[in-house]
Amino acid sequence: MAGAFESALAATVHPVLVAANRSDLVSLVMSNLFGQNAPAIAETESQYEQMWAQDVAAMVGYHGGASVAAAQLGAPMQALQNLPGMVANAAANVGYGNIGTDNLGFFNNGAYNVGIGNIGTIEFGINNTGFANFGIGNVNPNTTWNAGNIGTLLNNPSLLTAETTGNIGFFNNGNNNFGGWNTGLSNAGFFNNGTGNTGLGIGFLRALSLGNTGNFNQGLFNFGNFDLGIGNTGNNLIGIGLTGDHKIGVGPFYIPA
Repeated sequence: MAGAFESALAATVHPVLVAANRSDLVSLVMSNLFGQNAPAIAETESQYEQMWAQDVAAMVGYHGGASVAAAQLGAPMQALQNLPGMVANAAANVGYGNIGTDNLGFFNNGAYNVGIGNIGTIEFGINNTGFANFGIGNVNPNTTWNAGNIGTLLNNPSLLTAETTGNIGFFNNGNNNFGGWNTGLSNAGFFNNGTGNTGLGIGFLRALSLGNTGNFNQGLFNFGNFDLGIGNTGNNLIGIGLTGDHKIGVGPFYIPA
């Protein structure tokens, strides 16, 4: 059993390498204003997927080795399987240092977790806390609940009462956000605050939404609602640098919309 554990541990990817990969991805995404980093981003994500495949293979290999070792145990050990409480729970886990039920991996606490150091239910990855998170370090110790997050360090630990569901990316706070540092609901991009803020819908700009505040804005640094463009302040504006409501144009040159 100890040999199977040592082999599996040696076969896993070191967490430092995973963290470095995620850090590289953040740098590439943040500097990808014109789409020039798309190949590098794809390569970084491919490396990340290979890391996951390697870790999963290590866990599956450990499961096989542990099963063989367990099958070779003598009759006196079979009596232990009938003990209540902790021993019965431990028998349901596969790995080392798990607490709970049906965990696969190392030092998980809860139920149906796969990976290392997860706390909660149906976590897949490393050091996740909550429910159904996928990735690394999705955690907010005082949160009401975290669910369905994908990525790295999605939740802002300073927001002690945040609820986070379905976020994909980095440091998002809210629900169904895609990208990084978004706050609110269904935003796509970076540093958006509100609901439904997205990119411009033109080529690579479809995925570029940055610094919008309000609801259903498309573009960059808009402040208001239903704005399309860059740097608009108001509502229902289409253009660049407009101020007010219901206008189409650029700065002081506009027509009513």
